[in-house]
Amino acid sequence: MNTEFLRTFLSVVQTKNFTHTAQISHLSQSTVSNRIMELEKIFDCQLFIRGNGTLELTESGKQLIAYAEEMLTVETTAQLLLNQVKMKAPYFMVSAVHAYYDSYLQSIISESIHQRLPYTLRLFLKHSHEVIQGVVTGKYDCGIAHHPSYYSRFDSILLCTDELVLVGADRKRKYEDGISFGQLKSLDIFHSSLFASHVEDLLYQQNTYRLSIDIASRVVPLVIQHGAYTFLPFTYARPLVEKGELYPITIEDYELPPLEYYFVYPKDHPYLDRIETLKNKLLSFV
Repeated sequence: MNTEFLRTFLSVVQTKNFTHTAQISHLSQSTVSNRIMELEKIFDCQLFIRGNGTLELTESGKQLIAYAEEMLTVETTAQLLLNQVKMKAPYFMVSAVHAYYDSYLQSIISESIHQRLPYTLRLFLKHSHEVIQGVVTGKYDCGIAHHPSYYSRFDSILLCTDELVLVGADRKRKYEDGISFGQLKSLDIFHSSLFASHVEDLLYQQNTYRLSIDIASRVVPLVIQHGAYTFLPFTYARPLVEKGELYPITIEDYELPPLEYYFVYPKDHPYLDRIETLKNKLLSFV
């Protein structure tokens, strides 16, 4: 049986919504629906009762939860242990979103680089859904993502939140006193993928981006060079603002959502002491 189908099933159990599951899993809604239907064929039973805007588990669906979690626990534990053997070295695999690395993690690593550890830290910079997927499948020991895991076998600890700010690099600082949300469509915004999907859709209605790069820090040099605009985490933008390379722009009639950073890890990880040490280090830094 394809365990990805079971992951999708457990995600639907948590979200109670096919569309939401599709968004957080970066799948199409039809793929989510097809996976659930395939499971229903395999087990020859209905797993969900679909109503007008509602989704409820059947008794068979409730029974499947424990089985699915057990299957995925075995897979994740095996993957983590085999990673240690395959690498032939005591590696600790950590994945993080780019924004957290640029804003916080790079400084944390710099402070701790001379500390002797009984393992080698391997860091992978990914997008949020890749971080979650990698932790869930056992590819990474733990991860830092913009949203929590919806699987009950995993803990998700909120590390910190950061503001999103609109910044500009035009020499005349035309919008230093603020701007309305409707005026965004007149700006030459260089885009990076930092928003939840509903905010992305809302902003895209206001502005067809001339350039979109999926890592915020890679956008900054081009913004400065061309006198353009972008959205950045405040912690990352602050030193650039202090240097005068960028300036913050207040959106007067719209509040940008905060950026959240979650530490995600399996509750039954074979090296929970390493997990706890790293988690406490990250929590103490912010």
